[in-house]
Order: sequence, then structure tokens, then C-alpha cells
Amino acid sequence: MTQAAREAAVDVVAPKRDETIIGLLERAVARHPDKPYMVFPDLGGARLSYAATLAGATRVARALRVAGIKPGARIGVYLPNGPAYVLAWMGTLMAGTADVTINPGAKSGSLAYALNKARVDAVITDRAGLVGLATVSDIATPPPLFLLPDSVEPAEVLSLGWGDWSGAGVVAGGTDAAFPAADPLKLASIRYTSGSTGMPKGVMQSQAHMLASAKMFCFMTGFCETDVMYTCFPVHHVFASVTGILAALSQGGTLVLAQKFSASHFWSHLIEYGVTVSHALDAPISILLAAPPSAQDRGHKCRVMYTASQAFPQFEERFGIRILPLFDMSELTVVAYYPHGVEKRPGSCGISSGLFDISIVDDQDYQVATGEEGQIAVRPRVPHVMMMGYFDDGELTVERWSNLWFHTGDRGMLDAEGYLYFKGRLGDRIRRRGVNISAAEIEAAALRHPDIAEVAVIGVPASVGEDDIKICASLKDGHSLAHADLRTHLKGELTSYQVPRYVEIRAQFPRTDTEKIRKAALRDEGAKGLTTTTWDADTGAFWTGGA
Repeated sequence: MTQAAREAAVDVVAPKRDETIIGLLERAVARHPDKPYMVFPDLGGARLSYAATLAGATRVARALRVAGIKPGARIGVYLPNGPAYVLAWMGTLMAGTADVTINPGAKSGSLAYALNKARVDAVITDRAGLVGLATVSDIATPPPLFLLPDSVEPAEVLSLGWGDWSGAGVVAGGTDAAFPAADPLKLASIRYTSGSTGMPKGVMQSQAHMLASAKMFCFMTGFCETDVMYTCFPVHHVFASVTGILAALSQGGTLVLAQKFSASHFWSHLIEYGVTVSHALDAPISILLAAPPSAQDRGHKCRVMYTASQAFPQFEERFGIRILPLFDMSELTVVAYYPHGVEKRPGSCGISSGLFDISIVDDQDYQVATGEEGQIAVRPRVPHVMMMGYFDDGELTVERWSNLWFHTGDRGMLDAEGYLYFKGRLGDRIRRRGVNISAAEIEAAALRHPDIAEVAVIGVPASVGEDDIKICASLKDGHSLAHADLRTHLKGELTSYQVPRYVEIRAQFPRTDTEKIRKAALRDEGAKGLTTTTWDADTGAFWTGGA
């Protein structure tokens, strides 16, 4: 069964030499021009058909051509979730350029970094984006701007000069120039990583790589032409764009694109739009699970949610939805997942997809013994299923490819049957009294407490060097829990050196735009993570600044 699944995945995902994203869009238009490609619940359920998408992308591509933007140029796409983003992205692809999709929340220095790092030749934005761009002062070469009006099917593209924030631009003229098919193996997109270790890095992707990821999503979830997908995560990440927008396109299906995750609207969106396949992440799954039961729990048609780092049996039982754990990252395609019929194991993200060889290595790149923990390293077995490198960072690219294995920067373990276990980021390890401690292991133990909704474990400075452990936790609605009682629970779950000294019960967490808890922000609170709301088990009182 597992070998057959791997072979089937390779057959489905292996890139075709002449397949392009615009070619798929044209094929979809030929089959069902008026079918909704995208639905926008935050715009009153407005719909963008396949035909309108192609027409809008053509207008964008023509505007770029008229302005003298050549194939191969890098185009900053500074737009939020919405129809303008879809048309801008497709337009850059049609014009043979590479998009540099930028977080629409970025401003000032972080926005300047994204524009300068990729050396963008132009920027496509909307009126809200002009406000953010106006905060940028340190720009190497001010690029021309293209403004998309705020409508589902914009009839024009405005051309502005840098600094012309009034929006009073000139309508870009049309052209009948043909747009030849782009080479699917050349650079088509630069996507910034989250920058969890250092500044964000530009992941270079080809169309072949992106389509491989999109098709793998459809293969794993069974998404097809008659399905409706839902995503509420930001399109400047691969998650919503490649395994959302492109995945729906690859099958000619429909995507419901919300602006952001909302626990209060999530189920109503799924029910109203007949969603059958949905995106999810660990944090939103925990948030939804922590909410009180309601009639909406089983009032939907959703059969599977992608993705999570581990199984959530309570979620599956309550909501009747299969959770699809897996291991993947922007630089790759899916490395491990659970094919149908493969039994889930607690803490594991599945078995090899067949697209990559997997090895667990130590600090010197030697493979560790089965069952031992180390860094997850991979190498592709299929061409064009991973990134082309990090843009303008050859040194990092070579470093990650040490000894001909791509080093993911994640800790993990393989058991005797080949199940992969994700153990957290390498930088997320805590060292206490000479022992390396996994934050993920403590977090998993805490989540087994019935009152806990979410947790984050961080290292804080110890008075005798190295780290002490702090656990931050939020509670389920209507629940209460004493700090000491949480620690007592952990004593029963963990070895003594893993039990946190510090406990904090908090109402909410700082988050990334994909709803992940921002541990770096937790470490920056107070005195390197210690605050007046931090309970110290050694003193039995809240921290006041002492040792």
C-alpha cells in the first residue's frame, strides 16, 4: 500500500516539461469560462470566474509590457488576500516575469529590506499599499508602481511614479503583443521565509516546483474539479498561494479565499460556501478545538484539512474531519505524510512521500541511529520538486546543501518503520544544566491537560548560566487552572529536568500572520522573557526581577 502510494505520488507530481500555470488557466477557461475560480467571503461573496481571471491577468501583463518591463524582471506584489492579488500574480506569470510577493503588513525598514533584497524592477499594489510604501525611505532604486483598483474585476491598471502617492496615475495602454509561454523550469517566484533564524530569505521557485506542490496537495486530499477549497491564510506564503490558488487551478476547482483566520467565522464560511477541503494549521486547530461545542461542529461538508505537524484525534472525532499531518517547507514539496490506510502514530507526521530521500544527521552530518534525534536532511528523487536556491545568497544555499543533502534546520527522528517525527526548530532547543531539551515535547505534554488551549515553551536566562524553562499557556473558554497545578501535571508527564521553573497563564499570544505563536516576541517580553505575570516555582511567587 505505502509503496504504491509513493509511486502514484511520483507519477502525479513529476513536472512536465511544457506545462505552465497560464497554460492551465487557459485550459480552465476553455472548459468552463464562467465557473467561479475564486470566491471572497469578506467581499460579500464576490466571485471571480476563470474567464475574468484570464482577462484581468492579461491587462496586468500588458501594462507591464507597455511600461517596458522585460521578461525575467522581478515584480514586487504588495497586496493582501483578494482578487487584486490573484490577477497581479497571474499577470506577472503571463508577462514572463518573476513575482516577489511581499507581506502587505510590512512597512518601513522591513518593507525596504524585501524590496532591496530582491532588487525589484516594479511593484504592483493597491491604494492601501501606497500607505505602506510611503513609509519607505531607504530604497536603493525606486521602482515604478502599478496600481490595481479595489474591485473584483478591475478594468484598468494605473501606472505611477515612485512617490506619486495620490493615485492619480495614467491608465496603461493596451497592446496586442503576444505573450509566449514561459519556461516552467526558470525562476518564476521569490517567496520570503518567515525569518525565524535571521533575516527573511528569498526562496527561488520555478513554475515546475510550484505546480508539483500544488498537485501533491490535490493528490493527498483528493481535491478535484467538483470540490470547493477554503483558505484563510496570507497569500504571501506558499501555503495559501501555491497549495491554495494554484492547487485549485490545477484541477479546475473553486477556492474560497478569506482575508484572515477568524474563529468566529471559520465554520460559517465552510457551511455557507459548501467547502469540502480546507487549509488548517496547528494553532487554528487548537483554537477551534478549544471553543465550546455548537451545532456548526457537524453542519459542514468538509472532509479533510491540510495541514498539521501531528494528528489531532479529538478534532477529528468532534468535527468529523480528517486531519492530514505532514512535513513540508517552502523550499521543498511534501517530504512525509499519511497516505490513506496508513495508521497514524502519536507525534509523527507520516512516512516518506517518495519524492525525497530522508536522513537524520548529527552536527557533523553523520547519520544517527534509528530512533535517535538529529537534523532532518533530504534530497530529491524527482527533478524540479524543490527550490532553485536562496536569492542573492549563494553562501547560504551551499551551506544548506552540505554534503549533497539539503539541511532543513528542523529536528526530527525516524523510527524503525520509517515514520518521521518533527521535534521542532534547531533554534527552539533549550539547554538546561548540560542537557538539551525539546520545547515541542514539553508543549505536547502540556496540551494533554484538559484545561489547556495553547502553549509555548521558551528558554529564559538561568542565574547559573544556560537556560531555565518557561511555559506560557492559554486556557479553554470558561476554564481555570492554577500555575502550580499546571506544573504538577507536567511533573507527571515529563522527566524532572524537563519540568519548567516558570509558568505564565495568559489570555492571548503574539502571532505571525499564519497564526503561529511568535516565540521570539515572548522571549523579548520583560527581562528576556521574564515578566511580572510569570510565576516562579522556586519562590512560589510571581517574578519581581530577582534571580
